[in-house]
Amino acid sequence: MIPPATTPEICTPSCDPSHTAPSPTTARPIAALNRQVEENPPVFDTPLETQRLNAHFLLSNLSIYERRRHEAAQDDRCKIAFALERLQTSPKALSKFCACGSNATVWRHRNLKHEVRVRCHKCGHRLCPACAAEAGWVIQKSLTELGERAGHNLSLITLTLKHGKAPLATFLTRLVTGFRELRRTMVWRTAVKGGAWIIEVKRGRDGDWHPHIHVLADANYIRPGELQAAWLASTGDSSVVDIRRRTPFAGARYVAKYLVKPVPPSILATTADLEEFILATKRVRRCATFGTWRGTKLTELYVEELWAEAHDPGNPENWEMICHYADMIDLKNKGNREARELYAALTRNQKGHPP
Repeated sequence: MIPPATTPEICTPSCDPSHTAPSPTTARPIAALNRQVEENPPVFDTPLETQRLNAHFLLSNLSIYERRRHEAAQDDRCKIAFALERLQTSPKALSKFCACGSNATVWRHRNLKHEVRVRCHKCGHRLCPACAAEAGWVIQKSLTELGERAGHNLSLITLTLKHGKAPLATFLTRLVTGFRELRRTMVWRTAVKGGAWIIEVKRGRDGDWHPHIHVLADANYIRPGELQAAWLASTGDSSVVDIRRRTPFAGARYVAKYLVKPVPPSILATTADLEEFILATKRVRRCATFGTWRGTKLTELYVEELWAEAHDPGNPENWEMICHYADMIDLKNKGNREARELYAALTRNQKGHPP
């Protein structure tokens, strides 16, 4: 049984105590480790015994790859995990969130030996920073392809709801309802063919919630004054809009950046705001398509196929497991040439897209 964590500094976790350094007799080359993996394949499900553990324990015992996967947002991840625990999230969901990045193994393409990837357990939680970054990258790629079909008619539209002191859930309901009503107006129906929308929420310095909808749309020219009047009629009190032409790449990158960080820094600053945000957005879509873009799966490459997206993503059987990630790191630290080359290939292949 893994001993409980003794340090209160959960945001700087130590190595996984369940993984001991290999002795000289076990520090075998990659080929031998491959045979060991075949005999003991990794399990990509959350262990049932961890479902009873709390977030402090789970976040204090991270493996090597878990620390690497979450190093850019580990503090944010800790705050979100503790908020989920306070809100009485189910133990299974909490343990799955905290185990994101565990059971990491190294895979190589059977025909293209230079193509290597890391596969691990991914929680897919809407608030996980690492999973959100991967989803945002895939959505940006999908939106860029859709935007190229629209050509010069691609527009970026921002619709702002008047801020105030009301609960966030009320604002989100009004925002989604107002956008639905706007799509029924003659101004919108005659100009916009289809598109995708993403919700952005910020906590202003004045203490008010500031909700927005960013729309990437295949649309003809719309007079700003007409769009303002239609948005005011749809919401009853809001008339702030912005519309401008964008290239497919620039428009997709601007819209997708709000998905990369699932919780904005202004909301992470206080515990009350974070908990209200989690509860208010629990059953609210933050990204969707409409019109001629409806039915497009923006995250169709997400999770299972993402690790193989470089070549033939539809045929994961062309990839073979080489070894466990931690064993590769142990061999690399001991000076094994094959392990060093494998680690260098992983670092080189992961530049520009998620691990």
